[in-house]
Amino acid sequence: MTELHDMLEDSVNRVLQAELSWDVLRQTEQTCWSQNLWDELKDLGLPYLFLTEDNGGLDASWRDAYVALKACGRYAVPIPITEAIIANWYARQANIVLPENTWSIVREDLTTNNGTTVTFNELSVPWGRHAEHFLLVSKDNLKVVRLDPNNISKQENIGRDPRDLLSGAGEIINQGELNLTGDSVLYVGALQRSSQISGAASMALDLAVNYSADREQFGRPLSKFQTIQHYLSDLTGLVASVEAITLAACVALDEYGLEENSTNTFRAIAAAKCRASDSVEKISRLSHQVHGAIGFTYEYGLHYVTRRLWAWRTEFGSSNYWGSYLGDLAINAGDTGIWPLVTK
Repeated sequence: MTELHDMLEDSVNRVLQAELSWDVLRQTEQTCWSQNLWDELKDLGLPYLFLTEDNGGLDASWRDAYVALKACGRYAVPIPITEAIIANWYARQANIVLPENTWSIVREDLTTNNGTTVTFNELSVPWGRHAEHFLLVSKDNLKVVRLDPNNISKQENIGRDPRDLLSGAGEIINQGELNLTGDSVLYVGALQRSSQISGAASMALDLAVNYSADREQFGRPLSKFQTIQHYLSDLTGLVASVEAITLAACVALDEYGLEENSTNTFRAIAAAKCRASDSVEKISRLSHQVHGAIGFTYEYGLHYVTRRLWAWRTEFGSSNYWGSYLGDLAINAGDTGIWPLVTK
């Protein structure tokens, strides 16, 4: 691990643990924004991880950034920090500087572009109501667009995070060249959600472990009961598998990039999102079973991560989508190609 990796792991988790109590999460859900938390994480440099040091960033790799993305999932961060991190990754690829409060990313082929303006047709984006500019991404171009806030309709996902609808015309105010696969938004988004699922799953496990150790039944802790031990063992294995495969996908992206011929990256991200999404049902079920009835109450904090697990599992491709993708690769590889495909 790099020095930056260790520094991020310590500082980000320390700040989020101190700032995000269940009471703070409850209050923030009502307003869908926390300026204090945004300022704190901005001062820490999180939105600018991928930028060069000359541009005020930390020159992070995806392996480094995984720590921050995972931590945001672990603490159910209710602001668009992960989106801002990725927006600035795109900005670095295009060699442009983004205006403040730019994080919502849209595939250009889902819009109508006439050269100077762009028309949105009820496209769902994270945290659109708080964004001042939007990014349009194609394989060879990145555009920065300003949209009238009156053209943004408020909506939420099951995690109660904003997934707002964009409509109407926006003005293109800046752009730069890219050299990425045409599906880069899908792949980067899948890796983002896999990392957040990894973090939220680790929090669900820790809550289950701590609760089962503290809660007594029939004169002994719940953790001494064999059934609970089996639940915790299964949870531990699931969390470890998601963490390992998602980190491997980040390493693949660092090594092979995200261009049209980056097949190793495509496979790694597909496998990570497939595994992460597929694990959500069992992680949620087991963690709630360990907690019993209290796990379903609003006052107890488990639901902050499990609700988001269910929201993230389908965003940027479900386990069925990515499972079909991987299955097609295996079929196309044929009898003699499947083993090299799996082991290469």
